[in-house]
Amino acid sequence: PNSFHSKVNPFKDRTLSNALSIDSLLLVISSSKISILVFASETSWFNLVINSLIWSVSKINASYEKLAFDFSFKDLDGSEMKLGDFKDKVIVVTNVASYCGLTPQYKGLENLYKKYSSEGFEILAFPCNQFGKQEPGTNEEILEFCETNYSVSFKIFDKVNVNGSDASPLFKYLKQSSKGILGTESIKWNFTKFLVDKEGEIVQRFGPQEDAKTIEKALKEIL
Repeated sequence: PNSFHSKVNPFKDRTLSNALSIDSLLLVISSSKISILVFASETSWFNLVINSLIWSVSKINASYEKLAFDFSFKDLDGSEMKLGDFKDKVIVVTNVASYCGLTPQYKGLENLYKKYSSEGFEILAFPCNQFGKQEPGTNEEILEFCETNYSVSFKIFDKVNVNGSDASPLFKYLKQSSKGILGTESIKWNFTKFLVDKEGEIVQRFGPQEDAKTIEKALKEIL
């Protein structure tokens, strides 16, 4: 899909103007990695097709640009939020659990949050009970556990699934955009983490065993 093919009828003096139109189209199409076969016969017909194609591609581009920030999810109180609410901030999105061998990572994440939150850094934590049923509690119980045991002050959201047909749309997007080991998409365990920059681009995916110190190295490069 990165290739671009064109066939233009060389009809005398109009060839150059059409070729220039093709060059303009090439720039737009290639930016969206779309392959299009163009046939030109008459200038008016050709320009109509080109304008229609450019309009269509601009609409596609717009949908891609807003993808990361357009996903919604629920806060602990049930109110809806979007990733776009954290636009212009560097974000770590992670699935968490209270009764996991990796639960002590909360401490490192909280330290990381306190250290860089004043520079526009946020952590968005999503409880998930899909791995060993290690997050069985209610939202209120989860929040109390995090605050009591690890003094967590970053955002904890409504419990979600991260794998399967009913997975959170946000996590579907994250894992499709930044694959894991051997190109696999599925979340392997609790505390998989995604680092997202201020433009909504996914910078890096971190496995469950990679702790806050590992994230900090990548974080400092984009803050």
